[in-house]
Amino acid sequence: MDRFVYAAEHLNWGAGYIILIILYTFLSFMYKEYNQKYFFYFALFLVIFISGTRSIVNYDMENYKIMYENYKSLTVLEIEPGFIFLSWLLNFIAKGPYLLFFTYSFLNVAFVYLGIKNFTERLAFPFFLYLTFPSLFLMSLIGIRQNLAEAIFFYAVSHLFRKDLFKFIVFGILAVFFHYSAIFIFIIVLGVYFLIKGVNFTFSVMLVAASIFIDFLGINKLMLVKFLSFIYPVLPAKYDSYAMLLIAGRAFNLKGFSIYSLILFNALLLLILYFISFFRKTDDKFARYDLIINLLIAGTFYVNIFGSFADVTARLFNYFLFFYIILIPVVLSKFTKYLRITAIYLLAVFSIVWFFSGVYKKIGGIHTPPLIYKNIIINFLRDSRFSDFHD
Repeated sequence: MDRFVYAAEHLNWGAGYIILIILYTFLSFMYKEYNQKYFFYFALFLVIFISGTRSIVNYDMENYKIMYENYKSLTVLEIEPGFIFLSWLLNFIAKGPYLLFFTYSFLNVAFVYLGIKNFTERLAFPFFLYLTFPSLFLMSLIGIRQNLAEAIFFYAVSHLFRKDLFKFIVFGILAVFFHYSAIFIFIIVLGVYFLIKGVNFTFSVMLVAASIFIDFLGINKLMLVKFLSFIYPVLPAKYDSYAMLLIAGRAFNLKGFSIYSLILFNALLLLILYFISFFRKTDDKFARYDLIINLLIAGTFYVNIFGSFADVTARLFNYFLFFYIILIPVVLSKFTKYLRITAIYLLAVFSIVWFFSGVYKKIGGIHTPPLIYKNIIINFLRDSRFSDFHD
């Protein structure tokens, strides 16, 4: 009950996001109704504009502001070269950090849109899911570096989906330049691409079950410590403290994904596996999604083992979350009659997940939640009017 009261008292923190979802939904339905692409393009513009004009609302964004204004003191051991390069380039135009935030927003949305376009001709619904999955768009408002890397890597995988290995490698490396965590996903994707052909439903279910069993036995902690101890000498300095906490066993109790999130991820995967394996019996076109399904299986195996640990391990699964926004519409395309009703239902479900994921949660007694939105233009106009009134 306290959380509902707290949410009601601070509804303005999520109002921008709610308005954005309503506008996007309306415009994308117009796009479907009149088959005019400019409706959808205007919806994309709104997403870029609203997310790109966000205010500094927490420590992470304040830290980006400091790094942007002092980029000359940064090294690639502290921060990725992509951030340094953009800071160097954009400082020629503006010294304030808001151009940096807008640029990251534009690049994020652009790569997600282009990736979806490579996967499917149905653009509106996958992008809708991108906006409503709590760990995708919302996280991009704060975790700008990793989320841009995730968007670029999603675009890279869309080329692998089209059998273009060269472009996958090029854009996969580009993703690493914006966040070093992409190195691990890059290796996993190449392994799945070259080593696993086709989808075996029974084996996949057994693999997911085995990952849950590994977590239950506690073997995953030993696996993680051994792995981190092995790669520790080559880790960038920025990740030393995270790795040491995990190696010492002091970070295992830090919050990763909740048990409810893990149940949701596994349930979605099993439903997707069931329906696509069923549809493939009568329609061969579903076989083209084997790579994406296998990547999602690999991601679910990973999150079951390491997702409940510290944020540094849990967040790697966000790279795999993008595959849900492609596969869910693929499954639902067989139920076209109910697609719009299902879209509204999914919006309600993910809004609930978003609400209970910590958006309106007090952190350590501090009244600033981890995911909030305030608009710099609205804040500027409000502060200006208050200043005039005060004078």
